[in-house]
Amino acid sequence: MRSHRLLGKVLMAIAIMALLAVACGGSSTEQIREAAVAVATETTPIEPAEDTAAEEPAAAAATAAPQATDAPAPEPTAPPTAAPVVEAAPINLISQGFGQEGQSAAYAFVVENPNAAIGFEDVAYQIAAKDDQGTIIATDSGYITALFPNQSAALAVTLFIDEGNTIATLEVQLSSGEQVATEPIDSFVVEGIQYFQGDFTNSVTGILSSAFARPIDDVRVSAITYDESGAINGGGFTFVNFIPADDRVGVDVSVTSSGPVARVELYPTFSFLSLLGMAGDAPADAQPLELVNYGVGQDEFGASYGFLVRNPNSAYAVESGKYVVTAFDDTGRAIATDSGYMESLAPGQEFGIGGSLFPLIDVPIAQIEVQVLDGSFVESEPVAGSTAENVAYVPGDFMSEETSMIR
Repeated sequence: MRSHRLLGKVLMAIAIMALLAVACGGSSTEQIREAAVAVATETTPIEPAEDTAAEEPAAAAATAAPQATDAPAPEPTAPPTAAPVVEAAPINLISQGFGQEGQSAAYAFVVENPNAAIGFEDVAYQIAAKDDQGTIIATDSGYITALFPNQSAALAVTLFIDEGNTIATLEVQLSSGEQVATEPIDSFVVEGIQYFQGDFTNSVTGILSSAFARPIDDVRVSAITYDESGAINGGGFTFVNFIPADDRVGVDVSVTSSGPVARVELYPTFSFLSLLGMAGDAPADAQPLELVNYGVGQDEFGASYGFLVRNPNSAYAVESGKYVVTAFDDTGRAIATDSGYMESLAPGQEFGIGGSLFPLIDVPIAQIEVQVLDGSFVESEPVAGSTAENVAYVPGDFMSEETSMIR
């Protein structure tokens, strides 16, 4: 029965990737390469070859005619041999491990592509978690979307373990994926990695940027924790709404670990949703959403943020826009994040969004950064929206409120 469920998952993933290929047109590597920043290179022009036959037709004709000679016939030449096929070195499984706290568990593994000019796409993996008797108590499977030449990548995944079971060993199996001839591609940059312990959960935060000429949607970020011996002892993952082309966003990943954590790592990777986001382009006359204003407030009970965004287009509504909010302390550490979607902004509409931030450490928020990303542009006439009247701020002992009349 377990093998049937695993087969079903694999077939579903294959179907999704097939639809993705049809929608996007081209392999994962091609799409990612096209999104990379183009680097201008100087090339040496090739001089045209001299056409001696056109200059001396008579000589050429004479040369072509058969000539009598007493010289021996030339020896037959061997046919040219085909260029040798380069055999790709297999993907290396560098390390693997897991962590468990009660029924919550997480596994993680790190892989490496040792090839200098060959990448891999759609690398399938499956894991089996076993107890100390060798009985399989959990299985999982998935795909690594793309693994570029000389690149290391990692995945961390959370699991729910039936009560009374404890993981003792983990087995990871990898497929060979599909080989693609490609040069190395710079992708994401991770800075400022921090590990925070909370009363109910622990998390890893960091700051992400990219080397791409366009925003990258739905980036999957895995956090891996290590013990003092350097062994993986847990992890977790999340999706970042987007990483902008010319700016940064924060990431906050909840992790599950076994025992003390001595070191942490973050690995951003493309998901199949990232590739799907590359399929569409905005109309040539469309303008991006404008961030009008933003701010944050904090007291002993928590922190809240707010921002205003405007659709400057007069002929397009913007649907399914995204935002990411990152809070920093006075040392520049990312200490909390929040994200979400803007369902629809009518032409010319200004819209306000608010939310809460939950840092795991008791430090003041020094500043926030807000990033907004356009969704789909839909032709639309201006629409009269709701208005707020009699807006009032009502302070409270534990929570303050804002009241208004909406028309």
